[in-house]
Amino acid sequence: MLINSFFSKDPLSFLNNHKNIKLHDSINDLDKTEWNSLIGNNNPFIEYEFFKALEVSKSVGKGTGWIPKYLCYYKDDKLVGAIPLYIKNNSYGEYIFDWSWASAYSQAGLKYYPKMTISIPFTPATGKRILINPEYNYLEIADDLISILIKIAQSLNVSSINWLFIEKDELEYLKSRGFMPRFTHQYHWKNNNYKTFDDFLEEFNSKKRNQLKRERRQANEGLKIEILEGDDIKQIHWDTMFELYLHTSDKKWGNPYLNKKFFDYVNQSFKDNAVMVLAKEGDQYIAGALNFKKGDHLYGRYWGAFKEHQCLHFEVCYYQSIDYAIKNNISLFEAGAQGEHKFHRGFLPEYTYSAHLILDERFSVLIDDFLKREKKELDNVMQYYRDNSPFKAKISE
Repeated sequence: MLINSFFSKDPLSFLNNHKNIKLHDSINDLDKTEWNSLIGNNNPFIEYEFFKALEVSKSVGKGTGWIPKYLCYYKDDKLVGAIPLYIKNNSYGEYIFDWSWASAYSQAGLKYYPKMTISIPFTPATGKRILINPEYNYLEIADDLISILIKIAQSLNVSSINWLFIEKDELEYLKSRGFMPRFTHQYHWKNNNYKTFDDFLEEFNSKKRNQLKRERRQANEGLKIEILEGDDIKQIHWDTMFELYLHTSDKKWGNPYLNKKFFDYVNQSFKDNAVMVLAKEGDQYIAGALNFKKGDHLYGRYWGAFKEHQCLHFEVCYYQSIDYAIKNNISLFEAGAQGEHKFHRGFLPEYTYSAHLILDERFSVLIDDFLKREKKELDNVMQYYRDNSPFKAKISE
């Protein structure tokens, strides 16, 4: 069933009588200042302007598989709580994989899509998903929002509600509301009060430390590396980064999720959050990585290279950003999804959290069993990492 058919039948008319809660179709319906008062200090991807960049560029919306909705809570006509969500007819751009669930539904003659996803599109970064102004009662507002969210899901006849890359305290809260936990993992770099990159290198055993030094020397041979942020990132840099993004998309999955208009809007309205690393050979840029920052957190998002150069990926995506993080008192650097090679370069494995409500009770039981078995397998993987640390000190749990 097509997503648009749900909204033509007005299955959500019950919301018309709710005095505090409204469901909006666009971030443009909301006040920027009120929205940003909900979001905290360390996650750029839930800022008003990031959602607007996705909408203005039509990276989300009709034809993308991501139909945006903003479930909002008001007191005295002021926005004090929100859940940004999407109605989805596929599982692309999520990084928490449920294709096997969709296949099982199909084999049973049922439809897994549409489903409801609470996530930041194309962005596997941990952060808050239940956004509440800290001056108001969290549980009161969260409980009301979740109750209405479940009722909306039932009214739209979606298969499931899926919260992706949530914070641990949100996982515990959602478990109390009947959502099933799912555990995955990423590799994160944490700043152990380093003063210099050499301080960081001292954490490694001698073999790994020498390897990282060698990789940095090889990567920098014949190249100039630039780190740019804010107003120092000019249009030529954004144009280059977009071309690099397209180049990588063509090699990996063919159809890029984002377009030039997204990059242009970020340049206009979100550039204060951007940190760009570019590698130059002569007068030509050959590789680059785009990070976003907020507070004391840094997030690696997009990487690309026009030509091969030994160890350049490690230098541009990891080492330069770690060096930047140390110099700028960044406490956490999330370098994106997957990539065991990060572990050997100082990114430690961390559990990441999702939560799921499957509305069909039969499938809920089956998926709950799957998630429990998946967690046991992951625990073994995490123990392997603890036992095979690249650092001199053993990794603790």
